[in-house]
Amino acid sequence: MERIRSDLQRQRGAFSILSAATLVMAILFLSLVVDTGRLYLEQRKLQKLADTAALESISRLAAGNCALDTVNAQLYALENATSYGFPGSDLQSLASSCASITIVDGLRVPTIDAGGRAVRVVTSSRVPASIIVRTGGLFGLPGNATVSLQAVAVAEKDSDPLTVFSVGSQLLDLNGNGVVPRLLKAAGVNLSGLTLLDADGLANAQVTPASLLQALGVNLGINQLRALTSEGLVDLVDTQIGVIGIQKLVDVSAKLVDHNQALAADIRALGSTLANSQLQNATVNLLATDDRPGLLKLVSGPGQAVGSALDAKLALGDVLSTGLMTAVQGRGLLVDQLNLLGLVKVQLGVVEPPAIGIGPVGTTAFNAQTRMHIDIDSSGVPLANSLLNILGTSIKLPIIIDLVSAKGEVTDIDCSRAEPEATIDVESTVGNICIGDMPNGTLWSTRASCTESNLQDASILRLLNVDLIKGKAAVPLIGTGTNPVRDEVTLAEDESEITQVNQLKIGDSIANLLSQVTRMLGLGVPKGADGSPGFTPAQAAQIADKYLAAHSSKDAIRDAMKKDGLTWPRPVLLLLDTTMPDEWHSKLSLVNCSTNKVRCRDELITSLQTKPQGGLLNSVLTGLASSLGLGSNAQPLLLTILNPVIDLIKPLLNSVGTAVSSLLTSLGLELGKSEIKVHSISCGIPQLIR
Repeated sequence: MERIRSDLQRQRGAFSILSAATLVMAILFLSLVVDTGRLYLEQRKLQKLADTAALESISRLAAGNCALDTVNAQLYALENATSYGFPGSDLQSLASSCASITIVDGLRVPTIDAGGRAVRVVTSSRVPASIIVRTGGLFGLPGNATVSLQAVAVAEKDSDPLTVFSVGSQLLDLNGNGVVPRLLKAAGVNLSGLTLLDADGLANAQVTPASLLQALGVNLGINQLRALTSEGLVDLVDTQIGVIGIQKLVDVSAKLVDHNQALAADIRALGSTLANSQLQNATVNLLATDDRPGLLKLVSGPGQAVGSALDAKLALGDVLSTGLMTAVQGRGLLVDQLNLLGLVKVQLGVVEPPAIGIGPVGTTAFNAQTRMHIDIDSSGVPLANSLLNILGTSIKLPIIIDLVSAKGEVTDIDCSRAEPEATIDVESTVGNICIGDMPNGTLWSTRASCTESNLQDASILRLLNVDLIKGKAAVPLIGTGTNPVRDEVTLAEDESEITQVNQLKIGDSIANLLSQVTRMLGLGVPKGADGSPGFTPAQAAQIADKYLAAHSSKDAIRDAMKKDGLTWPRPVLLLLDTTMPDEWHSKLSLVNCSTNKVRCRDELITSLQTKPQGGLLNSVLTGLASSLGLGSNAQPLLLTILNPVIDLIKPLLNSVGTAVSSLLTSLGLELGKSEIKVHSISCGIPQLIR
């Protein structure tokens, strides 16, 4: 029995040693947990300080660009940390630097860079080391009394300050008597439905590019879209959406305002009108590029993500209005108010729709490019001159006028003001006025200006069923001011301003085309048998045949030629002279043209190609030859025919110029005006990168 007690006592002692060891281990683990939690909380506190300091610094930098103000970047970060009692001792520190953000595999990676826009803040603190380590020091074990903690935060504004703006033109006002309403009416669109575009509900309804993209079916999240460059976003939209039917744009717009059932119903009613019009299959590009038109033009810096440009606020009414203008692109409108004796037709059309510019400093936006086509054609209309009528003469002058185009470029966005303002440099360029033909199908579909390189030769003068004179010309329109007109406007959100006006002298510009017509006539005249300006023998034969067909006797032919002014001087006996018709008649004194038409014809062909006695023409033909640049050796027959042509063209151009000026005035258009409107301004949203 004694032995059993002794064994039990020994077992109790062994258990006590095991319990003590377990207790020590538990205390050590508890200390480790406490230490880990304490250090984690210290690290978390440091990270919060770094995050708030970085966000404060980037928010207060006026341009949101660290590289432009490194001193204040450090100062703002330190002020923020100080407000939280950091650094409170020499063991704590804060330092800032600039960093650049690059996109690698869709992720934003910060790198220290003196030229970077982002702010990088590093907070450091030395805190007491682990209790275990310090306890070990009591027993002479090595270890530091403190441990160093560090936190890093990088913040940037998700984009440069950006603005949403547009450059408008009175010519494209959707209200009143403008071109676009007329084009829409001609396409079968009920104009009364357009009044909803000015309704308060639609004017106050705002969308963003991001909401439009998602409503149209882009299957990427908003953060993934923000990380794309503007070029990458265009590629994505082209791949996943492509061109958008105007009907689909209206349907999507109705869905975006579905919370306002009355407004959504009005928009759907507009969609129904479009569905029953010629525009039911019209398409638009959502995003514009430098090479193609579109509704929105999003701009970012080279290689930079679009960022908050996708969150820019857009008035839904502006989006729909721009969509309708785009839908009528490529359509010409025949203006029936202008009718000059059936000789003139005038068309107006949109060759490039406007785009809403969205982006930082450097973003550009253009007003819509409009074009006027004036077709002066005398075909089928008897001319006052009998000679021209006999020869089947027709005059055709296809005139193309590219009206004023305006470009706006954002030069500054001031976010330091209570109400941020955008400064936009506006350049209004007076277009060209041209004579010539555009390639088939491109008159209303190309934004290329009517320069000579973009024109084809047009038949200016048709005679004897052949194109006698062909050519093309392009000259600037005449304005009252310099060209281009430059203006600068500074606007806050929702403000607009009308730029300076360069009043175009459309009438004078058209009338002054006479010099270009004269130049083309001089360059395009045929060459006679001797190489000088004049009709060829074959052409002279055709003219002779016209006279022989119209008159049976040589007397009648002579009288007709005199009446038509073919009376240049010809030599006769001694120093006397006669006229060409009398000379021809005297050669046929014993010939009857009714019985010997061949002889009469041959002599007439020869006489028509003769030159004047001593090279002397009357003052009218001499002046004409000089103005055409043909010299004194020009064939009198050619000059005699061209003279009434010039006499017809000059008053015709003057009349057309006056009529077109009156037409534009009646439409209420001041072509030199452009309205610049700032729809919204965003100064960027500060965000943490790391």
